[in-house]
Amino acid sequence: MFFSNKEEKNKKKLIKHLFLFLIVGCWLALSQAPFSFTYLGLLALPTMAFFWLKFSESSLKSGLVGGVFGLGYFSITMLWIMEPFFVGDAKYLPWLAPFALFLVSIYLSFFWAVAFYLATFFGGKSRFKKILNLIFFLTLGELGRSLLFGGFPWGLISHSLIDTPFAQLASVFGPYFLVFFVYLFCFSMVISKSSFFYSLVMILLLYFTSFSMIGYQLKPSEGLHNVKLIQPNIEQKEKWNEERFDEFYNRYIALGTKMPTGDIVILPETVLATNSKEIQSLAQKLSRDLNNNVIIGVRRLNNKERKLYNSILFINNAGAITSIYDKQHLVPFGEYFPFLNLFISEKEQKIYGFSKGNAAEEIDFLDMPTVLPAICYEIIFSVEIGERFQNAEWILNLTNDAWFGHFSGPQQHLNQAKMRAIELGIPIIRVANTGITAVILSDGSLSDILPLNKIGSLNVTLPARTSKTIYSIFGPRNWLLLLIAVSFFCLIAINYKKFNI
Repeated sequence: MFFSNKEEKNKKKLIKHLFLFLIVGCWLALSQAPFSFTYLGLLALPTMAFFWLKFSESSLKSGLVGGVFGLGYFSITMLWIMEPFFVGDAKYLPWLAPFALFLVSIYLSFFWAVAFYLATFFGGKSRFKKILNLIFFLTLGELGRSLLFGGFPWGLISHSLIDTPFAQLASVFGPYFLVFFVYLFCFSMVISKSSFFYSLVMILLLYFTSFSMIGYQLKPSEGLHNVKLIQPNIEQKEKWNEERFDEFYNRYIALGTKMPTGDIVILPETVLATNSKEIQSLAQKLSRDLNNNVIIGVRRLNNKERKLYNSILFINNAGAITSIYDKQHLVPFGEYFPFLNLFISEKEQKIYGFSKGNAAEEIDFLDMPTVLPAICYEIIFSVEIGERFQNAEWILNLTNDAWFGHFSGPQQHLNQAKMRAIELGIPIIRVANTGITAVILSDGSLSDILPLNKIGSLNVTLPARTSKTIYSIFGPRNWLLLLIAVSFFCLIAINYKKFNI
């Protein structure tokens, strides 16, 4: 009886602790869009670390509370994951939405759970070693989920800094070192009174350094290139409704020809569907009806290869297609099915979803500055975008965020585009079906914007880029390798017995 009562008490105690970490994880999610309570949300990190030191007496429990902490954070941050399930089959798909959110949150939380487990496993009873281990293991955990199995770097803690001066540090260190800095200074606060003081001093120094960097290298636009951005605001469930095709097409033309017209009309991702036989006639019709040069996202079928591509067409005012960009990084389960090759032949795979485009170069179109194209999801991959970036003067990001709903997905997606602009010191023209269409300056600020769920167009002047950033000069992959090397070196130094730390 005595042992059963004790076990019962321990179970209740564990449940209370897990619930506490779940709530603190939800609290941390307030730092991300659409809430964007950055500083209030980030206070959850030292709070979590304080309780973790008290309750992480075993490695297993440490990993469990870390996983639950992550579950709270990701279940709120990733709420938009449920939105695609409300498009299409209204009878069955919505039932799958909560399961999809739960599975994605569990998967992402697993990386955190491993980090917390290892921090206690190697840290033992040492408060100092456990916190330092957690800083580096959690940083590596974020790298792991961003790179492994295709990668999913959505909801990085550095994204919460986008509307603060600290975001400017991404132009020097990139987003992952920024993740490390957040963990370093937030977790170090709870080691001792002196570490709390030093952490505050460093945070203030970084704040004022970052603040001085805002707009420092912004150059005035030369006003040579005027473009018209089209936001048709078509619901996803209606987008491919054949009965409304003429209505939607006329909307594109009306918005595109509204005065003033600009030098180029840019429409969002997958506005129209075409194939190899019809693509040239479509290009000629668009340029004729819009009476302009056109950049448009299409769903493109290559009849010969029997492959479907998510593409951007660059069409001059004579109706000639001068360049085609095919999306490189496809959305798993949304645009293609992973591991399909294990079940069906390569020939049969072509009819399931989109195909990956060939290696993409930057594109020269008319007399416009060189552009780096990116479609939707591709903009979230800092390293891939950075590696492709060579001589481009601007990034073009076409997207269809109708899949993401209205609550948090489009806002978080925009924030990641803003981070790419800061990292590379390059303006981004973002054109979205339902919003948020925007012109992002090279310091991450917005000069023009069309909000969610609004039909409209923007006439904008292409902003000038700054000089290359330290992050882009040193190279995103090199920064990544440096962070990995530093993390492993420090973990070895902290935990190797001969150092007696």
